[in-house]
Amino acid sequence: RNVARDIRESMRFSEKRLGELAHAAAEAFVRAGFNPADPAPAAARAVATGLGPARLDPGLRTALAPELAAMLVWLAGLPALRPAFVSGLPERELLDADGSRHRPDLFAASPAGILVADFKTGRPAADHEAQVRRYVGLIRRLPGLAEAPTAGFLLYLDRRECRPVEIRS
Repeated sequence: RNVARDIRESMRFSEKRLGELAHAAAEAFVRAGFNPADPAPAAARAVATGLGPARLDPGLRTALAPELAAMLVWLAGLPALRPAFVSGLPERELLDADGSRHRPDLFAASPAGILVADFKTGRPAADHEAQVRRYVGLIRRLPGLAEAPTAGFLLYLDRRECRPVEIRS
């Protein structure tokens, strides 16, 4: 085993690594809550939390922090997600009939409605929509939610793109 090579590999930066860091920051942001009128301070704290354990070149860390914070401020400004920010559940596991675990990034559910949001980076893909639909289907199986209206969103953080996902009954 080559420890130096392992360290270099862990510090290499890729689109996948950006996605992991953006996701960690978004999760910290949603969990901690924020002031909708001024989300920037909470975004900066969430980025510090998300980047905290990451092995990154100091220059890259410095360059990434404002970019990730801007992603979170954009996220906070999406009116469609406000119910999930107020009463949503981030990163909660759902079990399917086979016992497999599924973890939506954020969802809010009540008889008044189901909202599912999944954070992504990179290019949109068809399987992303299927993933959101799967989460909605699992949530609909919870007591009292079978007939609840639904909304699903794919949130491409790096692209600042919010894509509604059509949920079929």
